[in-house]
Amino acid sequence: MRATYNLDSSEFQVTDIGIIPHEWHVASIGELAETSSGTTPPRSAYDRYYKGGTIAWVKTLDLNNSDIRSTEERVTPEALAETSLRVYPSGTVLVAMYGGLNQIGRTGRLSLPAAVNQALTAIRPRNGSVDSRYLLRVLNHRADHWRSVASSSRKDPNITSKDVRDFVLAIPRIEEQRAIAEALADADALIESLELLLAKKCQIKQGSMQELLTGKKRLPGFSGKWESKVLGQSAILKARIGWQGLTTKEYLSVGDFYLVTGTELRGGAIDWDECSHVEATRYKQDPNIQLTIDDVLVTKDGTIGKVGIVTSLPKPATLNSGIFVVRPLGKAFHPGFFYYLLCSSIFIEFLDQLAAGSTISHLYQKDFVGFSFQLPPTEDEQKAIASVLADMDSDIALVEKRLWKACGVKQGMMQALLTGRIRLVKPASNIIPLPTKPIANMPSGQPAHNWQINEAVVIGMLAKHFGSEQFPLPRKRRVKLTYLLHRHADGRAEGYLKKAAGPYDPNTKYKGPEQIALKNGYVRALRNEKYEGFVAGDKIEQAQCYFEQWYGAATLEWLERFHYRKTDELELLATVDMAMVDLTANSEPADVHGVKRVIAAHPEWLPKLSRELFSDERIATAITECQTLFAS
Repeated sequence: MRATYNLDSSEFQVTDIGIIPHEWHVASIGELAETSSGTTPPRSAYDRYYKGGTIAWVKTLDLNNSDIRSTEERVTPEALAETSLRVYPSGTVLVAMYGGLNQIGRTGRLSLPAAVNQALTAIRPRNGSVDSRYLLRVLNHRADHWRSVASSSRKDPNITSKDVRDFVLAIPRIEEQRAIAEALADADALIESLELLLAKKCQIKQGSMQELLTGKKRLPGFSGKWESKVLGQSAILKARIGWQGLTTKEYLSVGDFYLVTGTELRGGAIDWDECSHVEATRYKQDPNIQLTIDDVLVTKDGTIGKVGIVTSLPKPATLNSGIFVVRPLGKAFHPGFFYYLLCSSIFIEFLDQLAAGSTISHLYQKDFVGFSFQLPPTEDEQKAIASVLADMDSDIALVEKRLWKACGVKQGMMQALLTGRIRLVKPASNIIPLPTKPIANMPSGQPAHNWQINEAVVIGMLAKHFGSEQFPLPRKRRVKLTYLLHRHADGRAEGYLKKAAGPYDPNTKYKGPEQIALKNGYVRALRNEKYEGFVAGDKIEQAQCYFEQWYGAATLEWLERFHYRKTDELELLATVDMAMVDLTANSEPADVHGVKRVIAAHPEWLPKLSRELFSDERIATAITECQTLFAS
């Protein structure tokens, strides 16, 4: 069964650093590696020791908690020869010993030979004792340990080389250390790719704002000269006035009336979950600041010029004294367009002019009403521009959500893998060869068809045999059946990605097969009171004719074995089989621990290992079934 933290289980042991697998052991860095510190060549000899340097020299600010591929400064060979500097090899792990609590415990791993300064301890693992990438992950996971040691034991926060040598960690076998490091590296790669995608989308949005909000670029179908406007002549500005005397003592944690402050404006929206509440008397006190949909909000105290727009109103809301609400006079401008205008460099430049080189602590209404701007001549164009930018915001929000999820999954991976709650390598592997079946030879004389037509026919046949008026075939179940069909009939299932629900081919939905199946009458979409999916269409006999020509009637008989299997069971089978295919392709054992290693290495699959469905026992059973299902 799947290993859990069961103190009565012989699989685990209690140690000073927590509960770990019985076969792991505990050791200090001093027992596993050589440690030493660097030095800083005299700055007074800059021309001799630094100018034109060719040797990488690592300082605390170069540490990135990851692989170090470059350094801000370099030193000369003379510095190496005439001081106590030494060059450490690639794979050396570095820890910052002082520089303030925000710097202490920062880490890095050399990806190039380099010297280091005196604020760093260099850790060089002895051969076979500990994998440097695994060690780096453990140090990062327990970063709070260093800050605790530094702040509790000394007047000036710092740690020493002895503290580093005394650091104790759990040590699995070297093969498992490497597997853990690789799995976490995959998670890092996903996070990095999402960060790059997010930065790219934000840059595109900024460029689009610069063009669309100034008239440098016009959307198709719009023309005409833009108009100059002054805010004081185009809008009503309101705020809670000082005499009303609302204090923080009146802020309530629950209530029927929200109070919005600048703190809750995040990414242009109001984070209602973080809002305080006020009594009804405070809400009714000033109708001018009772919020409505499309109100534009601008902070005037604290962080000046923070902008938001009201797109939802879960319950009545009012403002504190630090925010303006801006509403157009009649249809002077479209609120969405004006919101993006305030988010742009146009408004930032206005605030900079008010500051005149100094920092402004308050945005006064007498100044704000003088804000001038250009406006498209029609409301339709303003709406169109706002819509384009809103779509970009939606794309950015989706990437941010994916990034947030990926970071959360990585944290879960670290906690699970570095404590042995999820294992990636079995102590003794029994290799189970994965059978593959050659691609079936298609009957001669069959009609020519492409991949989309082929998959449309498959969809039709699955809908006929696994769907009904009462239980239409849902996409999740159909995708698993399709995967298993191709593995049986073709020997491989191409185009499938590792997604949360198991192997998934997005091309089936987005590149034609589903629409072809619907258009050709092979299936029809059905939604009843409880279920939604596909059932056989009027032209299903045509699809069946093609299917039997291409795959043979025996394939349909083979599929019948899954008729009464639960969708979760199909997910288990398809996931395990896809993992086994990966392992066999890499000449690795296709056993329980190998399958779990593949699952853990993919952020969208890792949560499966916490489900009873993916216990060791059930994975082993699925391996045996796949062995039988796909035997040649």
